[in-house]
Amino acid sequence: MKRMRPTHQLVKRMVPALAVWAVGRVLEMPRVKKRLGKIDERVFETRHHVVKNASRNRAWFAAGATACAVGLGLMAKAAKK
Repeated sequence: MKRMRPTHQLVKRMVPALAVWAVGRVLEMPRVKKRLGKIDERVFETRHHVVKNASRNRAWFAAGATACAVGLGLMAKAAKK
């Protein structure tokens, strides 16, 4: 095997740290913060609406959750074969 140079190893170690730093810098920009705030607000409103609907329709919610569980069980059973 070829031996890697120390600079190559150093660059490979620095790339993830540099990427995390760059993403952090982008997320701190005012424009990005403002847009993320709007997205968070919209997601919160949608989540609140979904929870309210689920609490009003408990029987349908239970039936849907049961159907999902049965479906996952059947897929797991089929994957074993």
